Amino acid sequence: MNDNGKPRRTYRSALREKQQGETRESILRALGEQILNSRPGEFSLPEVAERAGVSVRTVYRHFGSREALIEALQEDAVRRGTPPPPTTLDELIALPPVLFASFDAHAPWVEAMLRAGAGSAIRSAGKPARIALFKALTAPAVAGLPEAEAAATQALVKHLVSAETWLAMREDFGVDGPTAGWAVSRTLQAIFAGLEGR
Repeated sequence: MNDNGKPRRTYRSALREKQQGETRESILRALGEQILNSRPGEFSLPEVAERAGVSVRTVYRHFGSREALIEALQEDAVRRGTPPPPTTLDELIALPPVLFASFDAHAPWVEAMLRAGAGSAIRSAGKPARIALFKALTAPAVAGLPEAEAAATQALVKHLVSAETWLAMREDFGVDGPTAGWAVSRTLQAIFAGLEGR
């Protein structure tokens, strides 16, 4: 209510919303650049703000906290084309070519997340959920194995379907994302076919 007892009108401006969106994108892009040059777990909000051409106060106005800024960067990666997580073992086996192609499309961001610096801390935040997903999807396939072998198989599968594997194949052998993903999918098929034969 305003001073006259009437409901306040909400003010919306398409131009202002566009500018806010551009500022937000600029801050996230600056954070990605900063991550490439920082030590593990660290990045400088003043430098992020400077790179984005805004004040530190503006960074806080858009994101509220350092943690919210990190979460927004993770969400931005998903929004930029990371495929949805698999829900079945067959979807998991089919995922690598699509996933690795999306890594190719967003290589600078993915590399920022993998390189030494705050990127490793950001990736660590989502690690428990990724591990739980891989365990759930592969549990039926490893059910008959001794506990240590089951855990080793699940760990191998998780490692194969990862940005780290994509980057190693890209840097060490010059393999593009879809081809690397194809090789990982074939490897997963062989692993699970071998388990069925036991």
